Amino acid sequence: MYASEACAYPSAGGRSNIIPGIIVGSAVGYLQTRFIEQRNITTTDTAPMGIGQWIADSRLNPMQKLSDEQYKAMLLEKQVRAEAEIAMLDEQIAKLKADDQSASQNAT
Repeated sequence: MYASEACAYPSAGGRSNIIPGIIVGSAVGYLQTRFIEQRNITTTDTAPMGIGQWIADSRLNPMQKLSDEQYKAMLLEKQVRAEAEIAMLDEQIAKLKADDQSASQNAT
């Protein structure tokens, strides 16, 4: 009885499969090494980030760092909105006063 006859999978072993196995194993090992090296290069370019820095830089964080220009633009936008609301309220007050005066003139 030959060794290849006793094996449940005759193509799984034997001398004829050693060379292809070495080639495939070497290729897989080389690709894994390249992947790990590439990943290490991309992660070591920047300083290591702690959990606090990660949370601070998260896009889901409601608190953000603003430059002076961004802060000035934000304040200017809020000021314009407030002035627009004040102008609308002034118009409503003037309309109510005019309605009140016309009502008092009609009553007399």
